[in-house]
Amino acid sequence: MKKTFFVLLFSVIFSSLFAQNKTLVAREYFEYDNIKHLEIYMKTEQLEVKKYTGEDILVEVYSNNSKTCPSFSTADQTLTITSCKAEFSYPIYCKVEVYVPVNFIPETITIENLRGDSELKLLKAKDDFNFTTETGKVIFNSISSQQFNIKSVTSDINYKNLSCNSFYISTVSGNIDISLSSSVILSKIQSDSGNIKLTYDKKSNLEFLIYSEKPLTRNQNSYKTNLYYNPAQDASFMISGDSVTLDTKKGSVELIAK
Repeated sequence: MKKTFFVLLFSVIFSSLFAQNKTLVAREYFEYDNIKHLEIYMKTEQLEVKKYTGEDILVEVYSNNSKTCPSFSTADQTLTITSCKAEFSYPIYCKVEVYVPVNFIPETITIENLRGDSELKLLKAKDDFNFTTETGKVIFNSISSQQFNIKSVTSDINYKNLSCNSFYISTVSGNIDISLSSSVILSKIQSDSGNIKLTYDKKSNLEFLIYSEKPLTRNQNSYKTNLYYNPAQDASFMISGDSVTLDTKKGSVELIAK
């Protein structure tokens, strides 16, 4: 019993010492005139990407160990930020903050953060915005692109003010809560067991195909929307306008029109 107690106590103290030593270990500036693509590949880091009023792309890394600093590359008109390849046997804290100028609108943005938390705000891409995670917490706010893609395993996906032409969002067991700020075409939300909630403009011409084993929940305004609930494979229904497919095997679906 005493041995177990001292092992736990040492572990807590050891973790605290490392967690409290969060110092700036890297600060890099990148001119963005020739940058057409932004790519970020993280493993367990805390990641924050947002707009600021500076003239260059700014990357700051805070960590309790300078050896955890990501690598940077600007080859092929692409700014690439890649997680440290080294593995550590003791607690590591690392936060990567990426600040992009207001006028920086690349052709594509690709972000992967497998097990770390991510917060992404006020970002724009001319074409595709792609985000991949496994278990990290994700916060999106006001991201604009032509095509918006998210893939997750267990992470909950919460997104306010999504603006795009089309989107594809998939998760295995995480819940999905999306608020649209524009109309879309041929889009899809898919989950094996997570719940799906979609908020949209009641004045839009959206139509919905919904696949779920549970009863649909909807507010009064959504009853004006064309909707097909669990249509048979051979059903002769016609989608005449912009459509969104909501597909969950074991989760619930909620539609909110505002």
